[in-house]
Amino acid sequence: MKNKRWIALFAVSLAFSFTFLVRYIWSPIMLDAGSEFGLTSFQMGLYSTSFMVGYLIMQIPGGILADRYTPKYLLLITVSIGTLLSFLFSLIPSFAAGLAIRIAEGLCFGGIYSSCSKIVYQYFEPKDRAIPMGILLSSPSVGILLANTLGEPLNEMIGWRNTIIATSLVGVVVIAMILIGTDKPAKRHSFEKGPLLEGVRLYISDVQQVVLGLSGLLLMFSSVAFATWMNTYMKADLGYPGSMGGLLLTIYSISAIAATCFSGGLVKKFNIDPRKFIVANFIVAFLCNISFALSSSYPVMMATGIIYGMCVNFPNAHLVAFCIKRCPERHIATATAFQNLVFQFGAAFQSAIIGAIVTKAGNYHSMWYVYLTAGLLSIILILSFRPQK
Repeated sequence: MKNKRWIALFAVSLAFSFTFLVRYIWSPIMLDAGSEFGLTSFQMGLYSTSFMVGYLIMQIPGGILADRYTPKYLLLITVSIGTLLSFLFSLIPSFAAGLAIRIAEGLCFGGIYSSCSKIVYQYFEPKDRAIPMGILLSSPSVGILLANTLGEPLNEMIGWRNTIIATSLVGVVVIAMILIGTDKPAKRHSFEKGPLLEGVRLYISDVQQVVLGLSGLLLMFSSVAFATWMNTYMKADLGYPGSMGGLLLTIYSISAIAATCFSGGLVKKFNIDPRKFIVANFIVAFLCNISFALSSSYPVMMATGIIYGMCVNFPNAHLVAFCIKRCPERHIATATAFQNLVFQFGAAFQSAIIGAIVTKAGNYHSMWYVYLTAGLLSIILILSFRPQK
């Protein structure tokens, strides 16, 4: 197990990245696909929303399944079905068919994170878990970056349907890596089949878990909203061309990936208190939002974007590690799935909240007041969190 653990980590990280590649590949192709079917902007947006709805619904069931059954086999099943659904999406004859497949994709991929985190738990000891969890949690940024970087060039060269087919072929590689890189769990990892919702009850009844989850929700709300609206803000309110906003977000994404990967190793190398490390990054994120709100200088925004990309992603692995420490072994996947569900609520509702506030205010600068409010609340919550001793 110890010798193969990094291969297993690569396999599950690839699987989790595939989730976000499938989820976000719609963004660069939706104008061409929407034009073919005569879709409105609202209908094109529904394709993203429908995936997210299915993804959220499946978080808790996915965690329960990963706690009760072998996560390797669950991962193989979900990735295989997800690959098939991705291929079928390339053949859709109508809007309704595509919407049904997107919902099914969300339901399928919603359980992948639970199986991946359970496999990481099986292969790595507690003192070493922050490093692999950090690498695993860089997968969303990797998937988003791949979708935005490769999606448009592929769409221009081979069309949107073939771009989707190319995406589905990545799933075949993922399946092969899971088969090669992961084994059955060691005997010490049992799958106890107690009360079905026991893990959910334990999470909800633990005040510190709830505090930890809500602080992460607010941090994710601001960071995902930043990635969603920053380019539009720079074009509409500051007058910058879209290419400059796109470059800022690309640099932001790269710094986010690097921070997530190296966070666990950084804390371990310099023997930093993980809670103090998380608090410091929450505070720096708050200060970055102040900088964005006050400055219109592109060099300043670029420098702030790099720092912001790091400080909102440095805490990820440690938030999960604290969550795992507070629950029994048999409910690891359920607890991490519930925490992810809480975090994803921030991502899911930011568009509607920011969109409503911007519409009412008549300018995009008003969004910074929302980010600052969320940031201040997240700092208060994380300061009140007490880790399991």
